[in-house]
Amino acid sequence: STPRLLASLQPLKGGIMTRGYATEEWPMLNVACQKLGIDPELAYVPTAYPAENESDLKKLEEAQSNLASIQDLDVDELKELMKEYVNDDLNLVVTPESGDDDDDFYGGAYSYQPAAPDRLELIEKFARNYLNYEVSYNAAQALIAPEDQARTIGFCEELRQAFRTRIENSDWMGELTKANVLEKLNAMEYQVGAPDEWFEEGLPDVSQCQSTLEDLLAIRKADYNVKKRMMGMATSRARFHALIAEEDVSLADVNACYAPNFNTFFVFPAWMLPPLYDANNNSALNYATITVFGHEITHGFDNEGSRFDKNGDLGYLWGSATDEMEYNRRAQKLVELYSSLEVADGIYNDGAYTLAENIADLGGAELAYTAYNTYLAKQGLTGDNLTTQRQRFFLGYANLHKAKYSDYYAKMVTTSDDPEVKDEHSLGKERVNGIVINVDDWYDLFNVTSGSLFLAPEDRIHIW
Repeated sequence: STPRLLASLQPLKGGIMTRGYATEEWPMLNVACQKLGIDPELAYVPTAYPAENESDLKKLEEAQSNLASIQDLDVDELKELMKEYVNDDLNLVVTPESGDDDDDFYGGAYSYQPAAPDRLELIEKFARNYLNYEVSYNAAQALIAPEDQARTIGFCEELRQAFRTRIENSDWMGELTKANVLEKLNAMEYQVGAPDEWFEEGLPDVSQCQSTLEDLLAIRKADYNVKKRMMGMATSRARFHALIAEEDVSLADVNACYAPNFNTFFVFPAWMLPPLYDANNNSALNYATITVFGHEITHGFDNEGSRFDKNGDLGYLWGSATDEMEYNRRAQKLVELYSSLEVADGIYNDGAYTLAENIADLGGAELAYTAYNTYLAKQGLTGDNLTTQRQRFFLGYANLHKAKYSDYYAKMVTTSDDPEVKDEHSLGKERVNGIVINVDDWYDLFNVTSGSLFLAPEDRIHIW
């Protein structure tokens, strides 16, 4: 899914949507760029990214405030600030000053008190902060083979071609909008499995260390070196490293994501390997799995990604106001559809909150289904054999999102006011039902003519 904070970092180009280098409003950044010989075009600071999520805006404002607060500090003050940052590793935990019940904890005063750390918790925290690059390196070395990358790249190109076909055949957008979309689609890059190169200085060698303290210093130095190495590096080379080192995303995770400011989507190793991809599976199941890749491609054109151009800068995708209005109309229909889906007794999906992910799910499923039909045509399948394989695609898609959860969980992730709890994705059942009822072939394949999962043809939603 989209790493929102990555999306909040924009190149310093002409001060557009950013407090830029040329304005001299960031003296410390100016000095650093001069000393390091970095092209300001390759320097990044948080911008006024128009995020709709309140939590993202809060993080962005906090980052901007932190940057502004250190601009005029002298060296001694900076040293003290760095000491405070290092002390954050001391596993200080938030505890209530009084009372043990939830009301006191969540509504009362807080104080930072040292606590005896659980050893596993301490290790996990330190690994997350400082060993993510090495964990990712080892995961990639252990899991990825060249043939896995080549196969996955092939799938990505099939999906790109399916997207081209769907755009060219679209009946709701004008020619200029189509040209803009195709230009961004053709410029979109994908990073499959791992970076093309690894920074050796980011892989700590503790073989000569004589104590735990020396281990920690070596690990911290390696973490710093990765970030230092990226300074001034061309975006095309820095993409995967930035995702791992700055976003703390591990290649050991089962994940894929799209970064709008890079116009790049990333496929992690797990999606290239069993059980998600398996050469022994029926082809329908493997094509159902790559709906995830289509999902990430579509994020470049959802209600948030569509605000960025082919270079990852804030731009305007629409060739006309009419096209933009039609896009918004279709998106609003998707909001209303998902808001009508009951996730638990009396609890309904939040269609507005989950819109970006629902657009990506719809686009991903239709792209993969289009690509699969192209594959089946090349295999020469007809009649009942063709029907069976198409049915298996939808069964595979349902299997991909199968989940088991309580009504309490469904309520929490759907209705919570806490953005750390509320999920931008719809729940598994809705991720399936909300999509298939918009795909025309699904009705014929499963003989659906009425019921709660029936939409009249004119009510079915197609965007990308």
